[in-house]
Amino acid sequence: VPALLKWQGEKLVHEAVGQNLAMADVRFNPLLFKLEVGDLALADEQGQSMLGFQRLLLDFELWRSVLDQTWTFAKVSLDTPKVRLEIRQNGRHNFSAMLDKRGGADAKSQNAAPWPRLAVQQLAVTNAQIDVSDLLLAEPLITRIAPLTVAVDGLSTVSAQVAQFRLTAPTALGESLSSEGSLTLRPLAIKGQLALKEFQVNTLTRALSRLV
Repeated sequence: VPALLKWQGEKLVHEAVGQNLAMADVRFNPLLFKLEVGDLALADEQGQSMLGFQRLLLDFELWRSVLDQTWTFAKVSLDTPKVRLEIRQNGRHNFSAMLDKRGGADAKSQNAAPWPRLAVQQLAVTNAQIDVSDLLLAEPLITRIAPLTVAVDGLSTVSAQVAQFRLTAPTALGESLSSEGSLTLRPLAIKGQLALKEFQVNTLTRALSRLV
């Protein structure tokens, strides 16, 4: 099963968006219904990294899913994910080609059925890194957000189900954003607190300069 998942995953991604996906390790425990994917990387047409992660764990609860008629996961964890966003001088970014190829499929799915019944008891994203390069500015803006962490308890698409979340996002310049509170997916609503610390006005004004 792991070898088939690895081969099919890489093949389907290349056919769907034309990008090269690589997965170093795929493991599946058929008794516990746990899937682990290690060292996944997606590269753009120039071979440069777009996104990836060190480890993904999906802990599926089969019997709870059957009883509740809801796809239920005890835990979904994503360790050390990395995203590189580059806004180029022609106004496009390194995800543009992939999104262009998905445009037709997305248009067909606009009137698709609503989200399936899904529940994730514990969602965790740890040690994430986001690199942003805006080359459209007269003075290019290059920044790194790391280590970003996200924790959500009780996430569900079931109507009115309330989840609790926590988020921290420091930057390489010593700035930090943190937030915590509650959220629902149906309807989409977020309530909580947002805190900015040591945030440099220059960073914000440069990032928003093309919008004003």
